[in-house]
Amino acid sequence: MFFVIIPMSTIFIGENKQNTLIRMNTMNISIPLLFAGKIVPYMVINQIQVWLMIAVGIFLVPLFGAAPLTLGHSLTGLVMVSVGLSIAAIGTSILIAVSVSSVEQATTIGGIINILMGIIGGVMVPKYVMPLSMQTFSHISPMSWGLEGFLDIFLRGLGVEAVAIESMALVGFGIAMLLIASIVFSYKMRRWM
Repeated sequence: MFFVIIPMSTIFIGENKQNTLIRMNTMNISIPLLFAGKIVPYMVINQIQVWLMIAVGIFLVPLFGAAPLTLGHSLTGLVMVSVGLSIAAIGTSILIAVSVSSVEQATTIGGIINILMGIIGGVMVPKYVMPLSMQTFSHISPMSWGLEGFLDIFLRGLGVEAVAIESMALVGFGIAMLLIASIVFSYKMRRWM
């Protein structure tokens, strides 16, 4: 989900170069409304991505002889984690998109952030093989929160109560990123005007 950084940045940079953002600002379109125009479609894209991956695990993986993915006992918990992770990814993407001035910068910074959060969060290297200090450190990564939420649902068979903290942390992280992005974007808009 965090790979939406590149297309999100492309949109912002394209709108900036075509002076679309300045025209929207002169029409008094607020930053929350401008961001909402980006958040909603990418939220839909992220949810389609999650459910397609789940469908692959349920229907396609067994065709190759592996056990099918089981959804666990809480569809609501699964939705909570996927929505929380999507908000965190979109918030991070918008912050990077408004902070950079070229697609190349966004690609580089986004790629580095994705790799670091994936490594630290236990997505690329399982936490149980990490040293204890690294396992403790991994809790700072939003990817770790999302991974633990999905593991709670898929592997541990837990429900909404188990993923509530991870989901709220992901949403809080996403909102914090959006708030920082709005400050950066407001500053840049004042400079452009």
